[in-house]
Amino acid sequence: MALRNIWNEIRSGENLDVYLLIFATLGIFVLQLLQVDIGPIFPLVTLAALSVLAHSALRSRHTLQELTRKLVPSANSVFLEDFDSNLKSDFESGSTIWLVGVSLSRTIRANYSVLEKKLQRGDTIRVLLVNPEGPASEIASSRPYPKMGVVQTQRHIRDTLSYLCRLRQSTSGKIEIRTIQNPLTYGVIATNPDSQNGVLYCELFPFQTVGNTLPKFMLRAKDGQWYEFFKKELENLWDHGIDWQCDSE
Repeated sequence: MALRNIWNEIRSGENLDVYLLIFATLGIFVLQLLQVDIGPIFPLVTLAALSVLAHSALRSRHTLQELTRKLVPSANSVFLEDFDSNLKSDFESGSTIWLVGVSLSRTIRANYSVLEKKLQRGDTIRVLLVNPEGPASEIASSRPYPKMGVVQTQRHIRDTLSYLCRLRQSTSGKIEIRTIQNPLTYGVIATNPDSQNGVLYCELFPFQTVGNTLPKFMLRAKDGQWYEFFKKELENLWDHGIDWQCDSE
């Protein structure tokens, strides 16, 4: 088996320098056993062996550097332009969903039927939006590029609140709705946040920067410290929110 592995590596061109060094060493050993005078060529063989060792060491260093580069995450592996396909499946299968954002207008409209089914089957949904009246909505309206008017921002928030109230009324489901006097600088979709399989899908709201909600990043319960940090902040935001009375819509 060992000889077969050696032959396969030689055929594929792997570790040729090492095998040449081994064969050369064995050759010198055999010649010495046969009492053949190798004095004139011994320095050349030694130099060749040293060259092979140096080449092997350099190759090992380059391989290690490449491996280290792949293992150590870069910013591009942490921050994303878009979430992967797991968001859809996590959102649909999660029994507890937290939604946090300024208006969440696109999220709620795009997933209205999914939310309806989730509430009908007994899932729990918690939604936190910026209060549609007051300084928070005014500050939030200044963040997008191009800048969105205060009236438009407030209308989007109220439209979302109407959708959410309609869901509560039509399903009698477990949906909690709160607003907060805080402009919110990032949005979150959290799936089963209190479980060991919890995931936080976060997206930043940059100030007057082209690119809309960028960058995005994900935190999983197994990430430990930073997952717990952001989850705790979401809980703090929720605690500072005020229940939305649907009869005001």
